Amino acid sequence: MTDVVWFGMSDTGLVRKTNQDRFTGNSTTGVFVVADGVAGAPAGEVAAQQVVDVLPGRLESLDEPIDGTRVASALALLSGEVSAAGQGTDRQGMGSTAVAMIVTDRDAVVAHLGDSRAYLYRDGHVSQITRDHTYAEDLIASGDVSRERAERVHGLKGVSRFVGMSGDAVPDVTRVQFTAGDRMLVCTDGLTNMLDPVQIDSVLAAAGTAEEACRKLVGEALRAGGGDNVTVLVVDRIVPAIAAVDRLRAGVRSPAVMPTALAVAFVVAAAGGVALGRAARRAYRRGHHAAGPIDGRGER
Repeated sequence: MTDVVWFGMSDTGLVRKTNQDRFTGNSTTGVFVVADGVAGAPAGEVAAQQVVDVLPGRLESLDEPIDGTRVASALALLSGEVSAAGQGTDRQGMGSTAVAMIVTDRDAVVAHLGDSRAYLYRDGHVSQITRDHTYAEDLIASGDVSRERAERVHGLKGVSRFVGMSGDAVPDVTRVQFTAGDRMLVCTDGLTNMLDPVQIDSVLAAAGTAEEACRKLVGEALRAGGGDNVTVLVVDRIVPAIAAVDRLRAGVRSPAVMPTALAVAFVVAAAGGVALGRAARRAYRRGHHAAGPIDGRGER
């Protein structure tokens, strides 16, 4: 998948002694996974590692077009396997959150269990596309408790659904349009407990590349206290050079498009792809979508 660039990173934080977060990604298959070992349960890091070791292969084997039901089934099956693996051992009760995202030619399919999240950044605005599986959010959704009250009760912050839970796990699945210029963020609660949506939005807007976005988000979380392991994974859908040229030639642009945008498009087409800086991304985004690096890599 040549129009996707991603980067991911994880930090232990300033309080925890170990890091139970895990992540993995593959721009060729379009499969990205983030996991966070459940706090207070044994061997959370083992459960999280099993998520990133096993789930990607199962998702990559799914036939196209990607069916959200089959993605959910793969995640639910893994939950049962993690639960069974811990039975009768000192790892009984181990668990992990999971966000699994499959990027296709036109959209992104996201399945999740727990309170790790996925966000879509588009046209200057960030939107949360997952709902936390916590006791607090369950009560809020049912109307039994107000958000203000739920946030004051510490015991309600525990996860109500996760990989390895007893009983049947029921993942939520969301399909969103994911087009050129869009940016997806997948993260653990070590980020969202430290930064509010406005802060996250600001970083995603300012960062010119997926790598820059990841490094700034982790840095801001640490500056805010780093109370937990923090993991972020950013996936950019970049603007193909030829498509950019075609749109500009056809006049499909707003009056705000700067001459820089046209120059950017032709430079990319002629050179076969170069890593463009923040100015290029912003210049073209003002007209339609963001210009960005043609190739990149994720790190773990």
